[in-house]
Amino acid sequence: MASEESQFFKWNKEFRDLCYNALLVNADDLSLTIANMDIASQDGMDLCINNFTQCLTNVTAPFFKQMPKVKAKLKRNSQNQRVNTDKPWFDQKCKELYANYCKKLHTFNGKKTFNSHIDLNSAKKAYKKYECKLKRSYKRQEGYMLCKLKKDNPRKFYSLFRKKNQRKCDLNITDFFEYFKELVSSAPNSNKRPEVINNECVFDELDADITADEIIKAIYELKMDKSHGPDCLLNEFFIEYKDFIIPHLCTIFNAVLNSGYFPSSWSDAILVPIFKSGDANDAANYRGISLVSNLGKLFTTILNKRLLIFLYYH
Repeated sequence: MASEESQFFKWNKEFRDLCYNALLVNADDLSLTIANMDIASQDGMDLCINNFTQCLTNVTAPFFKQMPKVKAKLKRNSQNQRVNTDKPWFDQKCKELYANYCKKLHTFNGKKTFNSHIDLNSAKKAYKKYECKLKRSYKRQEGYMLCKLKKDNPRKFYSLFRKKNQRKCDLNITDFFEYFKELVSSAPNSNKRPEVINNECVFDELDADITADEIIKAIYELKMDKSHGPDCLLNEFFIEYKDFIIPHLCTIFNAVLNSGYFPSSWSDAILVPIFKSGDANDAANYRGISLVSNLGKLFTTILNKRLLIFLYYH
């Protein structure tokens, strides 16, 4: 995965219906991919999951794939570019009143007469009165929007007031790679499989086929506006298109469960370093957050629920 171009998908509800129609158009391709799956080997399982994931990302990419951000360089001293310094509540009438006030002020400064002073005060009063009216209306609207934002999207609301400290970090991707590589290599090796005492023991509750109802319950626990893993599958895909995708998930999950081959791509992760505290140039002061496949997490969530229920009654 390290050699592949990094991709970033972000949900946009405006394209929900368009993407759903695109999924319906490409439904045969998805079904054919699953119908041709080979679960007799690890390589066959990996190929099937990768093909299925690729089909989904190919359909959803035109709607949700984000383009790399490019910082535009502003040309200094450009006569064609004018910086807008107007206050947010200014409208056309307010600009006209302000222009008239400036005109009267210029006239008064050139010729200080009683009449020009009267005209200046009148223009200033009209401008200030109208601006205060717009300002009050703007602040009321802003307050209403903030209250609504706090109720509908608390995360975004509090992010507006969270202090963002600008920390200079000279670390590059190689520094983080070497640090986390050393951190993993120093951990005890847990790849050794435990000794199986009785491999003929069968529990029907754990080995039964995964049902659509189990998948629906797991989907209901998914949270929106979360990052995706290397496969670029967002939680919103499963939440918004569950009626379309659940039959496919049933087939895939049961193939994984019955074959015993866990897809390798579900073990891949994007490692994101999150700064904790201290020196920003010390990699040890960063906590690694792993972003794994949401499809794989959905599968393991179902198995985890089964195990919890089994342990509760046994």
